[in-house]
Amino acid sequence: MTVAVLSRSLGKQCGISEYAVCLAQRLGGVAVRSVDEIPTGSTPVFLQYEPSLYRGISDLLNEISTIEGFPVIDVHTEIPTDIVPVLVSALKGSAIVG
Repeated sequence: MTVAVLSRSLGKQCGISEYAVCLAQRLGGVAVRSVDEIPTGSTPVFLQYEPSLYRGISDLLNEISTIEGFPVIDVHTEIPTDIVPVLVSALKGSAIVG
């Protein structure tokens, strides 16, 4: 089992990118910039979410839907209450929301 940490800001001077690299190292996993770079069979996949890294909620949902492993979303901002039900619905059955 490989743990993957997905951060779109990977390789940039960014706290989220630095966090992703540290998390991957501590968990013995890999840090990647896109879903295409996630090694086959990786689970869980920690997705680093910050609104400025995505083109809206549909972009985030599309990324979640293409992750083969167990998705875990790390939210790096105060999450808007209107997207909480959307994320819960998207993750039902494949993740623990709490």
